[in-house]
Amino acid sequence: PERLNSVQWANEIIQGNNFWQGSGVGHYPIALKNYLDSHSMNYQPWQIDFVHSVPILLAAEWGIVTTLLLFIAFTTLLNKKTSLLLLALTPILLTDHYFVTQLSPALFLLLTLSLHLQAAPPVSPPHANAAPLPVKQPE
Repeated sequence: PERLNSVQWANEIIQGNNFWQGSGVGHYPIALKNYLDSHSMNYQPWQIDFVHSVPILLAAEWGIVTTLLLFIAFTTLLNKKTSLLLLALTPILLTDHYFVTQLSPALFLLLTLSLHLQAAPPVSPPHANAAPLPVKQPE
């Protein structure tokens, strides 16, 4: 129920902003508190936190148009291998804000993506006629 409430509140905050502007990067908890206070809604202090969905959080903080442009740019830069990796991460990104709001997981995700973008050096098998490399004898 708490996550459903947070999605509903985020939807209200997104609709209250225009398409170009969100609440600002990292300012979602402040916008949520202001929204709940302005509507005289009862809430617990622990409920003032980021919404547990990366796409919804980005739309609330950056605006809908900016989020869509970011998504389009990001998907055009990805190769097939990295797209499969992100597809595997989709359930986590849809249900938690962990990789966006905390530095260590964000760096881990960026490092993992950058390693997958690197091309492995080609390894050629030895030729059948190739002479073995000389073995150095210890002195």
